[in-house]
Amino acid sequence: MQSLDNPIEQEQYFDYVSKLSGFTIEALKRQADFSAVSAQQSQPRKEPLAETQAADKRIEYDDTVKFYLASLVRAEEYVTYDKNVTSVMPDEFSARLCDWCMAHKGFKPADVFTAFGYDNPLLSELHDYRGLPGDDSRKFKDVENELYRRVLVKEVEELTAMYESTKDNKYLVRAGAVNAELARYKKYRS
Repeated sequence: MQSLDNPIEQEQYFDYVSKLSGFTIEALKRQADFSAVSAQQSQPRKEPLAETQAADKRIEYDDTVKFYLASLVRAEEYVTYDKNVTSVMPDEFSARLCDWCMAHKGFKPADVFTAFGYDNPLLSELHDYRGLPGDDSRKFKDVENELYRRVLVKEVEELTAMYESTKDNKYLVRAGAVNAELARYKKYRS
């Protein structure tokens, strides 16, 4: 981008890249500004950003969570927002990502990068995730149901713990209702 001296050529280039990539022109300009600053730094990074994170902070997602998050990040047409599964995400970032996607239905993949940062290795990994043949609306629904089943299991465990500590029957009644709903969801096998 820096090689284009003419502002009109730059605008045309941004417009062209925006149409190809789905990124907004503003997001591309911010990225170009970020790249220009990075290029001016004296020494390049020696380690990829993902490796600079503490090893114990790096979360390995199971296939179910990875497929669900990748489908969200890529804004796949089969994504539904029928169930809130934020509470069973394995880390704070993936929970925030789910919340953001639920709140911004109809977003483009570029919007996720604008909201969470272009240098986020997890977003890049999820965006580049290539699933298997058959990754479609049916699989997404099965995965979403499995994650929601996990939400219900977690809720039953929390209600049971509350009952144990308080001996208040309202927790048992609620746990019974959640268990009845849980019976409708069989475990998904990925």
